[in-house]
Amino acid sequence: MIYLELIYRFFLTGLFSVGGGLATLPFLYEMSNTTHWFSHADIADMIAVSESTPGAIGINMATYAGFKTAGVPGGICATVGLAAPSIIIILIIAQFLKKFRDSKAVNRVFYGLRPASIAMITAAGLNVAVVSYDEDSRFYLRKEGLLMAYTGEWSADFNDPDNFIYTFFGSRAKSLYRSSNFSDEQVIRRIARARTLQDEEERLREYAELEKILIQDEAVWVPLFSTSHLFILGKRLESFTPFWAGWGSLYLKDIVLKPEAR
Repeated sequence: MIYLELIYRFFLTGLFSVGGGLATLPFLYEMSNTTHWFSHADIADMIAVSESTPGAIGINMATYAGFKTAGVPGGICATVGLAAPSIIIILIIAQFLKKFRDSKAVNRVFYGLRPASIAMITAAGLNVAVVSYDEDSRFYLRKEGLLMAYTGEWSADFNDPDNFIYTFFGSRAKSLYRSSNFSDEQVIRRIARARTLQDEEERLREYAELEKILIQDEAVWVPLFSTSHLFILGKRLESFTPFWAGWGSLYLKDIVLKPEAR
């Protein structure tokens, strides 16, 4: 029965996930691989929901996983299963706390648990960081404003802040499709207006203020500039001229081979 299996699996998770809520993640990934109740992408959603709701992250993730698997009863079973080992162990420890408080053996056991906890949380962090999307899914999530962050390339065909700021944040549609779902309509209107300013000093001054808002205040854009382009040249190549933007992925012209290669 699904409810008993939820209690059993989350009881084991609660029993062996030493180190707090994030230490449950390796067990959730293993559960995903063996039971297929939820996917690795679902676990990323669990973390996001659990971090944004009150309560311990481990309990919140258990509730979310159980609910996704078997509805409200499943959420209750998973939560009870995860919390039960801690409750039982605390009740037992409470009975013997005074006796073992100064025990060297107990202190050594807890000392040994520290690196184990760190290793489990580190492994969970590495798993969370690697989430793969196919190209269609990535563009869909980006357009819907559901990606928290991503890297992108943009080559400047003219040296002006408009080329970047307006391209990525000049309208709500641009913000959804090209950037990070920035939704401050007042700032977006300022960006759209800035490119219409006739006075060059006023326009650049406005763009400087907008750049500060986007990068420092709102942190929705982290520009990584590069003025150089690297190419791997074959032994037969004498010279070439890159496309105006310098992109190696686009076409080249004026390609000249060395005399011995012709």
